[in-house]
Amino acid sequence: MCDLHNPVRRSCRYTLCLCLTLITTLITTLLTDPALAADVQPGVTLETDQESIYLGDSVIIDVEAIGLVDTLDVSPLYRDADLLRETTGTRIAVINERVVEVKIRRMEFLPRKVGTAFFGPLTAEHINGTASSNALRVNVLPAADIDWQPSIEDHALSISLSSSEPYVGQRITLDISLKHRYPITNETINLPDFAGFDVLPVYEQRRTIEEDVSDDEEN
Repeated sequence: MCDLHNPVRRSCRYTLCLCLTLITTLITTLLTDPALAADVQPGVTLETDQESIYLGDSVIIDVEAIGLVDTLDVSPLYRDADLLRETTGTRIAVINERVVEVKIRRMEFLPRKVGTAFFGPLTAEHINGTASSNALRVNVLPAADIDWQPSIEDHALSISLSSSEPYVGQRITLDISLKHRYPITNETINLPDFAGFDVLPVYEQRRTIEEDVSDDEEN
């Protein structure tokens, strides 16, 4: 009697890379301690943690404007990319015993072409005069190959029997193990023909195992 009806995956090897973009709505807060704002200076600052992306990926630009006396012109940010979405928020700071508004904008852009995408600089009028922000450069690489297919080294399917010479009526176990380096979904396994056997399913298990790929390549 064979103990299998559905595919038994005793070990599944995969690496899951999950990229989550968390967009937080900034809540207006009041900075009550002037000492905490001693280093605050009026002006505009651009920030991003993405120095290189692939064409088709978006880039997040954080714009912080402190103590401006007029609306900030952000049109220079649209030179090489299109705006997808943005969130805004404000808080209060103190500069030279004067309460000023700090405006924060998180802007998500989609670069239009491969190469270097420039963002800024931005020019603004603030309580102490005129200032220009820093400029950002993001390297846009060619899009990843969408026709990529896994190689024979990226997945493996094996079958094993608990006994190769069973007696009539002896219980034997058939194990099917599917290992894959990258995540897959809706996988199906065509089972052998179990004609002449009574089949009893035992269990199906999926788990992640860590293997040193460098050692495998050296061997």
